[in-house]
Amino acid sequence: KRVEKELIQINIDSKAGDVFSAEKIREDIETIYGLGYFENVAVEYEETEDGLVLYYVVDEKPVLVDLRVSGNDDIKDEDIQEVITVSEGKIVDMRDVVASKVAIEKLYAQKGLVDTDVSYEIEPLDVGTIGVRYNIREGETAYIKEVDIKGNENLDDDYLKERIYSKPKGFFSFLSKKGLYNLEEINRDSERIRAFYLDKGFLDVNVSSPEITYDQEKEGYKVVF
Repeated sequence: KRVEKELIQINIDSKAGDVFSAEKIREDIETIYGLGYFENVAVEYEETEDGLVLYYVVDEKPVLVDLRVSGNDDIKDEDIQEVITVSEGKIVDMRDVVASKVAIEKLYAQKGLVDTDVSYEIEPLDVGTIGVRYNIREGETAYIKEVDIKGNENLDDDYLKERIYSKPKGFFSFLSKKGLYNLEEINRDSERIRAFYLDKGFLDVNVSSPEITYDQEKEGYKVVF
């Protein structure tokens, strides 16, 4: 095993000669989990003439020795590596595997590649080691084709449109990325518009969430604030 038992012994409160305490044992279990090396912790005991003998039984988390990403034609491997939290040679937590899946999906959304599907496979290898493979089915690049602001009587439409993320696709969008459909940024535009109004002294302004529809004819999204 990779983790020495002394690491556990110096971190738990229960010591030989102590009075039995169920509360202290519960705290010990939390402490052992908190070390970050174990996915399961259990307690067993044995009655002897000298008293109870406690055993903390642990299952170590596996080490990731083989990490692969497949299906990413539009985004480079190194860009994906920058956003995920799992890496080869380190103990892997399932929460990090799932969080990395979400991070990849978010990266694709930021690039305007909608309906991208990311899944993962875990393969047990040698004792205490695993491989993780992320499978990506890339979606199509989507663009905003029209932006409208309704109810705006006090600030110029162009003033607001120049300062928010949501912009229609332009001729050079393939270079500037202008008009990419990024739902997270589009939703943030409501707060941006509100901030511009507050900055101009309109304290009672209310900006609703954007209305987003797909225009089949224009092959893109219409965003209305």
